[in-house]
Amino acid sequence: MTEDIQIPRVQSIFTPSGEELIVISRAKYDELVAGMADLDDDSVAARIVSESLAAIERGDDIALPEVLWDRLEERESPVRVLREFRSMTQKELAEAAGISQ
Repeated sequence: MTEDIQIPRVQSIFTPSGEELIVISRAKYDELVAGMADLDDDSVAARIVSESLAAIERGDDIALPEVLWDRLEERESPVRVLREFRSMTQKELAEAAGISQ
């Protein structure tokens, strides 16, 4: 997880067309650019996987079987896929959700 980046002093200026620009010090700009270098796609993906695995381990989330992901990727209804995964009928799901079928 990245740390919050604090920008202590900024200045706004406006272009003739009304676009707002933010002016920061060169040192702060260099710091922001250096921080962005750490956010490449692989590190973001690794962080997401790590956080997801931790949530599964804590019991805050579940891992879906690959066959369900295949069905979802084939654009099958997510409600149907998950309802069937939980062995629920449409009526049972409606009752659990507090709505009519």
